[in-house]
Amino acid sequence: MTSRDDGVVPSAIDEVVRQHVFIEAWLAGTSVDPGGWQTFADVLDDGFVIVPPSGIAEPKSKLLERFHPANGTMPGVRLEIRNGVSIHRTTDLEVVRYEEWQIHPERGNQRISTAVFRANAQTPLGWSWLTLHETALPG
Repeated sequence: MTSRDDGVVPSAIDEVVRQHVFIEAWLAGTSVDPGGWQTFADVLDDGFVIVPPSGIAEPKSKLLERFHPANGTMPGVRLEIRNGVSIHRTTDLEVVRYEEWQIHPERGNQRISTAVFRANAQTPLGWSWLTLHETALPG
């Protein structure tokens, strides 16, 4: 597992926040690190599956195919990660729950998510996304 300069091992919640900083910039069409798209894709395990609020499970390939053209489609969007909590953590795995608030005047929404991560020293914060299940929050 990767540790920061101060010796602290980042949690998977730190990875959630890091990934959503990129997602916000991607959707807003603002400055994105040149390697950002590749890093976004690389931290998703090859077997990654997302279950979005629609309930239709998508493998990594389908998510990337759908998400790549979304660059700049939500100018001004802000993403906030709230109430992140580690449900269970071992040396190799962490399960987290968090709320994602997409703040946008036309297409804002919020969801609660549960994600499972595997330790992976090849990723920026030492975690690969294995699966993500999102449920829409009311209002």
